[in-house]
Amino acid sequence: MFRDYIFEGNAHFVQLKPNLQKTLVNDRLLSRSYKQTVIGLISHGNALIPSVLFSKDQTRLYLEKSQHLKTTDRINAEKILELELENVYGFDEPIWKLLNTYFPKATFTHSATSLLKSYFQLASHRTNKQLFVNVQNQIMQIAVFEKERLFLFNSYTFKSANDFTYFIMLVINQLALRPEKVNLNLSGEIMANSQLHNQLLRYVRHVEFVQRPNFLTFPTTMSTVPNHHFFDLFSLKLCA
Repeated sequence: MFRDYIFEGNAHFVQLKPNLQKTLVNDRLLSRSYKQTVIGLISHGNALIPSVLFSKDQTRLYLEKSQHLKTTDRINAEKILELELENVYGFDEPIWKLLNTYFPKATFTHSATSLLKSYFQLASHRTNKQLFVNVQNQIMQIAVFEKERLFLFNSYTFKSANDFTYFIMLVINQLALRPEKVNLNLSGEIMANSQLHNQLLRYVRHVEFVQRPNFLTFPTTMSTVPNHHFFDLFSLKLCA
C-alpha cells in the first residue's frame, strides 16, 4: 500500500509534529506490528568517506566542510560495504526521535545509501559508464558508475527543466563523458514525454527508465504504475 501525506506550510518541527504524530497514530497500516521496518530518510546533504579514512570522531566535521548544519541535526554514519564507503549525513533529531518512538525496532537509513546499493547492482552487470538520476520533488540525486566503481554521487535542488538539464550536463562535462555515448538511467518522479524528459533528450542520446528491482516481487495491480517510480522506496529492501 502507498500513502502520500503533504503537510502544507510546516517549515519547523514545532509546526510539523502535531500533523506527523496524528498521521502515525491514525493510519491503520502504520500502527500495525511488522516483522521488519525500514525507514528511509531524505536530507539535503551527505558526505561519502572512504572506509579506510573514516573516523567516527570526525563525523560532524565531514559535513561542516561542505554544508550548513542546524543545531538540531543528528549526525549519522552508515557503511556501504559494496563500495567501501561511509555515508555521513545530518537529519533533524526531533523528527528522528518521534519516528523512533513509534518504530523503536526500525532500521533507519539515508536515501543515498539505499540508492547507491541498487545502482551498484545495476552497474555491475553493464560494461560501460552508467549515469543514474533519481528525482523526488525538486531534488535530483546523480550517481556515475563504471561496473563496481563509483565515480561521483551528488544531489541538487532544481526549479526548472533548464536547471535539471544543466546539472546533468555539468556532471557529464566534469567527468569528460560523451553525451552521445553515456547511458543515462532515470528513476523516481519523472514521466516520459514530460518537459524534464523531453529537454534532456535534446542533449543526451541514450536515455532510459530503470526497471523495478528484481529482488522484490510485485503484484499485477502495480501494472498501472510506471516501473521507475518509487525506485528509492523499493531500494530500502537492500538496507534491511
